[in-house]
Amino acid sequence: MCRSDPFAFLFTDVLFFRGTLQQPVLAYTIKVYDLQHNLLKTTNGTPSGSTIDDSWDFTADGTHVDSGLDAEISFPLDSQVPQPVVKHYSMERCFNNNSFTLGWGWDYGNSTQLATRGQYVRYGLVDMLGSDLNGLEFDLLPAGNGGNVPSTSSFQLDGSQVAHDRFLASIADPDSVNFFFWGHGFDEGISWSRSPAGRLTYREIANVTGNPGGTNMPDNVYRHAYRFVFMDACGAYSSKMIRAFGIPFSRNGSTFTVAEWVQWHLTPRAFVGWNVSVVGSDPVDPSGLSDLYRVTAQQIVLGYWQAGASLKDAMAAWDAYLPDKRWWRYGTTYSQVDPNADDPSNPGHKVGIYPPMKSWKISGCRDLNRYSPFP
Repeated sequence: MCRSDPFAFLFTDVLFFRGTLQQPVLAYTIKVYDLQHNLLKTTNGTPSGSTIDDSWDFTADGTHVDSGLDAEISFPLDSQVPQPVVKHYSMERCFNNNSFTLGWGWDYGNSTQLATRGQYVRYGLVDMLGSDLNGLEFDLLPAGNGGNVPSTSSFQLDGSQVAHDRFLASIADPDSVNFFFWGHGFDEGISWSRSPAGRLTYREIANVTGNPGGTNMPDNVYRHAYRFVFMDACGAYSSKMIRAFGIPFSRNGSTFTVAEWVQWHLTPRAFVGWNVSVVGSDPVDPSGLSDLYRVTAQQIVLGYWQAGASLKDAMAAWDAYLPDKRWWRYGTTYSQVDPNADDPSNPGHKVGIYPPMKSWKISGCRDLNRYSPFP
């Protein structure tokens, strides 16, 4: 009967009622309840053509709201129309700090190769973010010995329970609102390995953030919404993972802008990732250039973020940098990788992986930048 605007299920201090009617009605009544079904507000109005566009500023009314709300939309002059339509609205709870949780993981390579990758991440990402010339430094997590310490170390997720728990705790930290990971991914989590050992699942993340997907968590309640997530991992662009970080999911990528989110009284945020298997660096590259190319591409994105550029510009720079870089195993460049080609290292199988350029997707605000409105 009434199809809601896809972003009208979130609110901060104003609740918006926006929807398109599938058949004409003369009038509408909206009753707003808290999650204990206590009536908070009744609104009556007349549609504008086939559209309902109304709002309730509950702070101006002096009403205290600290959780989700339910709205019953009925059509008192049109008894033939099914009613009421019930909609759930989630309250935004974003945090004021700007910490950056960052980690990487890899299941291949000897100790020397692992150490080299860790150095690349430290020089390219940790040192850059932790030595911020554009404003206050990012507080990098996990912190401390073995964590993200500029000029000292970067955090490596491995198969140990200690590393798993430390990474999860940094995600749960209320100061953490930005996240980067480079490693293995799948639609239900991220890992240092293709095996189950050490995985961080979407449910674990949702449980510690209080976002959708956790055990007994309301489906549309965001308690710890992340501001910016960049996931350089196969297949982790999924509704489960994105919502676990408190960002609404767009299957084919979002076209929404910061200005639109601000108009809707939403805190701008975004998730960048892939819903396919993408070519990473090559573990058997004796030169180490594959790793260096990939970390440089990541540095471009996070460097754009640090400097206040938009994500769409950052990802355009990523797309411009990688095509002519050599992917060592097949003796080809990133732009020449064909997912349907025969895999020379696995006879009888196709490569089945995509070039990382232009196959990424963004949920949230495509033009988000570090200085977009932030409470």
